[in-house]
Amino acid sequence: CGSAAGSFIYFDLFFLLGANILVNLFVAVLLENFFNFQMQDTFVLSEDHLVSYQKRWAELDTTNKGVIPVNKFRELIERLYRDRNPLGMTVLASEFKFRAVRMEVIANKPKGGELVFCDLAITLGLHVVGSHGLPYADMLKRQEELAQFARLAAVSKLTHVY
Repeated sequence: CGSAAGSFIYFDLFFLLGANILVNLFVAVLLENFFNFQMQDTFVLSEDHLVSYQKRWAELDTTNKGVIPVNKFRELIERLYRDRNPLGMTVLASEFKFRAVRMEVIANKPKGGELVFCDLAITLGLHVVGSHGLPYADMLKRQEELAQFARLAAVSKLTHVY
């Protein structure tokens, strides 16, 4: 079926084009994986940010018990903001965001009227990084909770205005 010269030309073209496409596809996959891993290395929170959080917390926790009163939450966030720490900068992005985070912190506090060092660090860290790193079920639950805190913040803003 067909000519011998045509079959050689078809085979050569098929082989050359196929090989070039597969090589380009292979290189594209390698580059994509390289950039994905490179993006993972540039994490939003660094050790310096956590050290800054620890220092600002120590300034407010004069008893060294690992807890501070809720009324010092804004002061802590403002100090972190002045340090250009993402733990404070994300929360103070807007007054509404601050209110929503404050509602979350107050709702999750285990001790009466006091914030715990580790719990607050985790909460602020989740606001900086986002809930994408959580397992899917936890991510959905967190998004529902954040929506509820946003509604509470909106209500608190409205009741404060009137």
